[in-house]
Amino acid sequence: MTGRGQRFLFRVHQAALGEHVAAIWGWDDENQRRYHDRAFSPRMWQMITVDGAGLLRWLIDVAAERKQPLVLEVLEVNPRAHAFYLRHGFRETGRRGRKILLARHPDQED
Repeated sequence: MTGRGQRFLFRVHQAALGEHVAAIWGWDDENQRRYHDRAFSPRMWQMITVDGAGLLRWLIDVAAERKQPLVLEVLEVNPRAHAFYLRHGFRETGRRGRKILLARHPDQED
């Protein structure tokens, strides 16, 4: 990935999670850049952009079609995201440190 692409993805990371990371660990730009460079490999992660709010519904439908659970994690200091996923049928499956693990199984109904 180009330097410009990496910088863009880091800015997205900071915009999306910055306040939550700061609430737990404090935001240290250099540490966050190292973490980002190490953790956000283009081979492991994808950024999906869409016009509108149908992305989650689409992901739920694809996971159900494949008969696979849809799993994610949310920082515990992000109650809005946690509530959003609970409203969409996700259930808490555990916790890992400051992260809440959530899953939605394909046989679940809305």
